[in-house]
Amino acid sequence: MRRPANWSIGARLALWYSLVLLAGLALFGMGVLLVVKHSLIATLDETLAAQAKGVATVIQTEYKPSKPWHLQEELSEYAQATPEGNLIEVRDPNGVALIESRVVLDARGRAGNTAR
Repeated sequence: MRRPANWSIGARLALWYSLVLLAGLALFGMGVLLVVKHSLIATLDETLAAQAKGVATVIQTEYKPSKPWHLQEELSEYAQATPEGNLIEVRDPNGVALIESRVVLDARGRAGNTAR
């Protein structure tokens, strides 16, 4: 193979253009990756905030100290009615679960099994 200094002008230009194209595509790809990542995180944050607001609304409107089981029923209904409800977990100030979804329980079970 000949040294780069002995290459024809066409070969050197093709190499130069290929390197510039590669650098441009790499920068474009990184830009797209950053924009998509930011967009997904922002959407996730908005969804989480809306879900937390919904749970807070249910708790504020449905909590009756004389009927603590009523709040559990209402939270269960809310969780079943929302698309992301299978990921809801609500605990009281003492840490007792008012509602736990199967997905959360299954994830804890798998995490507990792998920790052994």
